Amino acid sequence: MAGEKAGNGASAIESPESREIPYWRLLTDQGVLTQEIIDHHYPGSGTAEDPYAVTWLPQDPRNPMQFSSKKKWTYTMVMAVATLAVALVSSAYTGGVLEIEEQFEIGTEVATLGVSLFVLGFAIGMSSSPFPISRP
Repeated sequence: MAGEKAGNGASAIESPESREIPYWRLLTDQGVLTQEIIDHHYPGSGTAEDPYAVTWLPQDPRNPMQFSSKKKWTYTMVMAVATLAVALVSSAYTGGVLEIEEQFEIGTEVATLGVSLFVLGFAIGMSSSPFPISRP
């Protein structure tokens, strides 16, 4: 099973001899799981009174504190451009609302439904994010 891809597109366990993880996996697959991670002894017993203390493994290739400055800035810029592109897509639709109304012979309410659903999808996506936003 080690190193195989799951049928649903999710990643399976990486082989134990491969410590190197491709750069694109570090950005796109936040659930990379290696045999080394599974076999590591984490402090704690996993109970409510004594939970596991999850830390970085020694020489972990996913630990961003060990990345070079060039790699950190590259990842930062890639994610910034991706975030900017998503934000601009919502406003790109609104620029063509008049043409959409004419082409499909619909009213303003129906034409703005596209951007409304886009923003609603944003809200639902953020609320179901694996990285929840902490609230005071």
